[in-house]
Amino acid sequence: MAANVPFRPANINEAAAALTRDGFAALARHCNRETALYHARAKLPQHFEEEGYSLYGFKRRSTKYNDRKMRLYGHKKPNVFSGDLRDIVLATAPASVTATRNVGRIHAKGTSTHKIWSRNKEEIEAVNDLELREHGQRWRNMFMQLAGSGEFRFRSRMKR
Repeated sequence: MAANVPFRPANINEAAAALTRDGFAALARHCNRETALYHARAKLPQHFEEEGYSLYGFKRRSTKYNDRKMRLYGHKKPNVFSGDLRDIVLATAPASVTATRNVGRIHAKGTSTHKIWSRNKEEIEAVNDLELREHGQRWRNMFMQLAGSGEFRFRSRMKR
């Protein structure tokens, strides 16, 4: 009788090989969703802080624009004028994360109708190289950890 030894994959290929097709798809979807949620909660707020200029390479605003913003609202944060767009994005992004086995997406609701969305869309959606590496490492660690658990390992499609 074989002992019930927990499966500990040595590398990601071994972990993926141990899963059924549906188990792999479910696990990849789960990892993509969790990575997108992490980005929406932890990284997206940085797009609206002054560090965004250096982190994401945002284009510097003119002195005239910054002076006006400082006079009216008391700050020089990128992608924030009155704060309406920031509030919409940060409130709706975590709730609107979708994922497939290939990609995780964040759909912030109500942004397309905002007057500055079309001008600032690229800056708000930007992801820098450091974040890509961090997200990839988080995804890989989560995949390796969960592939060894029984939760996704033996899922198979039911025949109809």
